[in-house]
Amino acid sequence: SIERAKVLPGGGLGPWQRLSTQLAEPRRCVKVVRIDDRLYALGGFDGHLLDSLEAARLREAGGLSAWRPLAERMTMPRYINAAEAIGRRIFVIGGHNPNEGTGLRAVEMAVEVGGRLRAWRALPSLAKGRYALAGATDGTHLYALGGLDGAIYSAAVEVATVDQDGLAGGWKMTTPLSSPRANAMSFVAGGRVYVLGGTNRDGYFRSVEVAEIGPGGELGIRADAAEQRRIAEAAARRRHAVDPGRLPNAGRVQEVIQTTAYSYIAVERDDGTRLWLAAPRMAVAVGDRLRFSRGLEMDDFHSRALDRDFDAILFVERVVKVGAAGQASFDGP
Repeated sequence: SIERAKVLPGGGLGPWQRLSTQLAEPRRCVKVVRIDDRLYALGGFDGHLLDSLEAARLREAGGLSAWRPLAERMTMPRYINAAEAIGRRIFVIGGHNPNEGTGLRAVEMAVEVGGRLRAWRALPSLAKGRYALAGATDGTHLYALGGLDGAIYSAAVEVATVDQDGLAGGWKMTTPLSSPRANAMSFVAGGRVYVLGGTNRDGYFRSVEVAEIGPGGELGIRADAAEQRRIAEAAARRRHAVDPGRLPNAGRVQEVIQTTAYSYIAVERDDGTRLWLAAPRMAVAVGDRLRFSRGLEMDDFHSRALDRDFDAILFVERVVKVGAAGQASFDGP
């Protein structure tokens, strides 16, 4: 379903009205972009990940034509990705990799000509794969902000310059967010990028942060590449300096299965119950004692990488291995 509300002179909204026009296909987490009087709905989830698109035309007085499916499918399914329109081009950034719950690095673009989209084509990939990221543009640059890669929340921000061929010189890191966050919203106004809300391992955000756009599209801090790397690395060290006493769960390792992205770890908790964890790949062995964060529990989870079903599994971002002398080490990335 689709609803609309009129923007009032003072910036408020009139009452919401449901339109009789509906999407041709139900889509959870659909991304919508606008080019002139056309809306494009891209990807999403309807029980499986979607690579399909549909379009509708805006009419006078706020009406909307019927949605029509398009033949020009994206190069891959896209779910909880970012999407931005610049001129007559649509850019799709990152998303969820269904094989192991990791973030996609892939970026693609399609050009609208005469109300139709030309075939999608791949562009330079992100430096860091992520899903549930925010996207933003000032018309000259594209930004990819925050997001998740597996169970890891990211503060990373990447920028790319848009040219006639798509992207000039690929993606570059710029000043990271003040804290890792995913599922945030972002927009550009007055030469600044704003990021609103979102979530991380500790809960939900009400906060808003802002950074100024520099002459080359860089954000926030006027610094050369070496200084920006130093700032980013220092922020990463602070995020990974985990006090084991602050992690709420504990257990001893009973079994370990390693994959490319994850360590699947069976732990026996102090109350004798057994639990499977999925953590960023780390060095861990049977008998190690761990402390770990709250995480996200998923029931009836199927791992494609292992071709195995789990009754329940806890995806965790933070795992600390507690040594015999009481020292702790963080083994995640």
